[in-house]
Amino acid sequence: MAHSLLTQTNTTADPILSTLLLPLQASHLLVPNVSMAELVGHQLPQRPDQKLPAWIQGFVQWRGESIPLVLYENFVGKRRGAEAPDLRIAIMNSINPDYPGRFFGLLIQGIPRMLKLRAEELESVPDVEQRGAQYVVDTPLGRAAIPDLEALELALAKALPSQ
Repeated sequence: MAHSLLTQTNTTADPILSTLLLPLQASHLLVPNVSMAELVGHQLPQRPDQKLPAWIQGFVQWRGESIPLVLYENFVGKRRGAEAPDLRIAIMNSINPDYPGRFFGLLIQGIPRMLKLRAEELESVPDVEQRGAQYVVDTPLGRAAIPDLEALELALAKALPSQ
């Protein structure tokens, strides 16, 4: 079942899952609503002198912290098109103890939508795999990838300069 990641935060017997559908350029990510700390407007990231992978756009300031800004499409091996005026940054809570920070940013395009779903609505799409995703699922608002946030954070920990 595709709901294993999303049910980690659901401790009641109620099978309703609170999720967020994060819009990317040509697809969507489905994440537990508690994984996003805040949605902020786009800001130009600062690029440090250290060489970073292409999927880390740089660092943005948020609540007094410098956090890495991830281009998820680049992380999973897809190309991003031209930027649109509705860019935003989803500030994500870290779930991995090996990641050196508490947060990271995901560049998204548009406003996330909250979805209340039943676990049985989240079946994996057969024969569809996406690099960097635990599952690809169909939701009432279309197809979405449930990202492997732990793998993303491990990759961030390896790519970022020592603090």
